[in-house]
Amino acid sequence: PPDDLVILASGAMGNASGCCEKRPAVEVQILGQISATSAPHRSGATSSQQVHGEHVQARNDTSPFKDDDESLPLPVPAPDRNEVVRTVAASAGQASSQVLDPGLLQGAWLDTADKDFRPVCTILDSLIYWDQELSTEMHITGSSELWIELDGEVISANFDQGPPASLIWSDGAVWVRDELQGRWHSLNDGLPIGVIQGGMIMWDQRFGQDPTLLQPRTGVIPFGTVSMELFNEMHTGLFDPGPPARLSWSDGEIWFRKSMD
Repeated sequence: PPDDLVILASGAMGNASGCCEKRPAVEVQILGQISATSAPHRSGATSSQQVHGEHVQARNDTSPFKDDDESLPLPVPAPDRNEVVRTVAASAGQASSQVLDPGLLQGAWLDTADKDFRPVCTILDSLIYWDQELSTEMHITGSSELWIELDGEVISANFDQGPPASLIWSDGAVWVRDELQGRWHSLNDGLPIGVIQGGMIMWDQRFGQDPTLLQPRTGVIPFGTVSMELFNEMHTGLFDPGPPARLSWSDGEIWFRKSMD
């Protein structure tokens, strides 16, 4: 059509999900020549909301429904998008805070009844590994509750983040996670190295050294690595849960855990 003509297309669009299956019937009307001032959304409109308002007003002026027509449904205002996003995020955050993250349970666990501090299991994701082949699935039921099934019996536990983290079982067993806590000595000469607690090593006074942060601070995996920075140099240690537990460092030093207190 010529550039100075307006073409109006109308017809029922149907649902958006079926837009590719149903095409609207199109009615074309030539309304006449367009004037230089007949497009207020180009010259006078300052926002998409204003343009939307002008189009709604124009549609209402030509609507076949009258103001007193009770069959015309009342317009429902669209929800504010930012408010919807805030509501969904708040609900998701509240829901996630009510369920224990399996990652908080990761690591080697010790039975406090064993005076030799032998690892009873290793927890990864939602599985308890008793050894390399046998595992049991954990079922988390709340912010600190979980249960497992052993030999047809359901046993529940409560988790305490610590440090060190602990699991208190309904059958009376108490586990603590091996977070390298305890007193460590040198395997080379037997002299004390320091005390590890809360992911920090407090050096023996003979070193005159400030506490040093260990990484990771919790959830050390058996035969996984631990690292620390000393005098701008990184040192890496291999963790052997033992007993006794050992840390074999990249500079050749070997530590062993003498006690858990």
